[in-house]
Amino acid sequence: MIDLYQGKLDNQKIKQKIRKYRFSDAYKPSESLIQSIVEQFWFHDHYNSLIADQIFLDYLLKYLDLIKPLIFDRYTYYQYVFDQICAIPSDRKVLQQIALSFEKQMSDAMLPTDFTSLLQSI
Repeated sequence: MIDLYQGKLDNQKIKQKIRKYRFSDAYKPSESLIQSIVEQFWFHDHYNSLIADQIFLDYLLKYLDLIKPLIFDRYTYYQYVFDQICAIPSDRKVLQQIALSFEKQMSDAMLPTDFTSLLQSI
């Protein structure tokens, strides 16, 4: 069977994984929080979402367990991810500039020539 979505999760699977995750300290995200999370990441379709990738969903679950938010802020989550991936401030700045460029385009892809230009401009 061909994996058309390259292992990415749909919104229902994402919600299911959040609901089933064992959070510490009896924290349990509300249904409205879970819905808000999915809506904030869902731009184009069910599979074009950062948290549709299991790696970033795992970061999300750890973030929720640590912060225990009542209201989800996508940009605070991004900061958490950057802190986990890149602890060196100068490297983080470059990573954030790259991420911002993709966010502005609302895309997860870029032509190689455009990406080379982006890297040269940083």
